Amino acid sequence: MSILAKNLHKTYKGTTPVKVLSGVTLEVHKNETLAIMGKSGEGKSTLLHILGTLEDFCEGTLEVCGHTIPSSYTSKIRNQHIGFIFQSYHLLDDYSALDNVLMPARIQRKGVDEKKALELLDLVGLGARAHFLTKLLSGGEKQRVAIARALCNNPDLILADEPSGNLDRTNSKMICDLLLATVKQMGKTLIVVTHDKELAASCDRTLFLNDGKLCTS
Repeated sequence: MSILAKNLHKTYKGTTPVKVLSGVTLEVHKNETLAIMGKSGEGKSTLLHILGTLEDFCEGTLEVCGHTIPSSYTSKIRNQHIGFIFQSYHLLDDYSALDNVLMPARIQRKGVDEKKALELLDLVGLGARAHFLTKLLSGGEKQRVAIARALCNNPDLILADEPSGNLDRTNSKMICDLLLATVKQMGKTLIVVTHDKELAASCDRTLFLNDGKLCTS
């Protein structure tokens, strides 16, 4: 099981508390591809960040790749088991595509395997751009670098937040097709938050976040 979440609640405290999640329960199996859809402001990104251990939840239980969260090793679990792809890429513009792909390994202080990183860039069709600064790349190319980076530490789970949201229709379809093909080829679990109906339809399963809960329609 890649994700096992039971009765997750999330409320942002303040002068006027905002309840975002109201009892989310979710099971995601190994090698499954899952799309999460819903209206803007429903909390889809918040849920994804919680599943990725980037954000805390208020109530409920969460297991990620067999590990109970929170844990004293949460950051280690995140670095070893989860790869992230963001709508706005989150790349280092003044570094090369290759350096960006290698960044997760460097953060973890693992041995830098340039051969593997180059193979990942080849996999996403950017082998020839390996030494280009990312600020010189197009939006579609940047997102391909982000996909390669997410795979750098060979994670079990890929979490993608609107991966095609900043792209035109042609690049959007290319990135979605590439993402799904890559995770299937490498045997990864994928959870993607998206407004793209075509991407959602290509996943094994689609759930909708509505009024703080996940449902099938």
